[in-house]
Amino acid sequence: MRFGEGGGSLSFQEIGFSVASAFFGEDVPEGALREIVEGTVSFDAPLATIGPGDHILELFHGPTLAFKDFGARFMARLMAWLTREDGRELTVLVATSGDTGGAVASAFHHVPGTRVVILYPQGKVSGLQEKQLTALGGNITALEIQGSFDDCQALVKSAFSIANYQNTSISPRQIRSTSLVSSHKASTTSIPPANSLKASLPPS
Repeated sequence: MRFGEGGGSLSFQEIGFSVASAFFGEDVPEGALREIVEGTVSFDAPLATIGPGDHILELFHGPTLAFKDFGARFMARLMAWLTREDGRELTVLVATSGDTGGAVASAFHHVPGTRVVILYPQGKVSGLQEKQLTALGGNITALEIQGSFDDCQALVKSAFSIANYQNTSISPRQIRSTSLVSSHKASTTSIPPANSLKASLPPS
């Protein structure tokens, strides 16, 4: 994409709006799209110089310190706008090995009409990532799975298969087809592992 001779004077938000317009300009009004982009790019991505002619764009200054904050925040705001008059609750189902789930949880937290269910493998995410997944509460539910990331993905695919077959929405109850170990609710005094359900996969 070419921004013309004045491209260097555009702000980060203006560049983001130009890119978003190329993909969604025909479906989302300009005012709404600008609001989505400005809400997404509310933090800086500084260009660090590492040598003559060599620069690195730092993408880890978002709320969860992951580059995926950009995509997740844009997706959350765009989906909220697209479903604003739908009247149904939107379920976002995620399998994560760490940073993806944290970015999605942060992006969708308190977004009206949505709920997020995140599956992550027990003992295979960092302490910070687990807190990002489990401490928000509200419309965010984290399921801690006694298995691998591949097991988490398999459960997500299974849940979508059930939903497609039944032509209905996904419920966390459908995901909990395995034996439950314990359940916790998020609180301000106890963070890990808050708002999470631990599930044990049967042997294959």
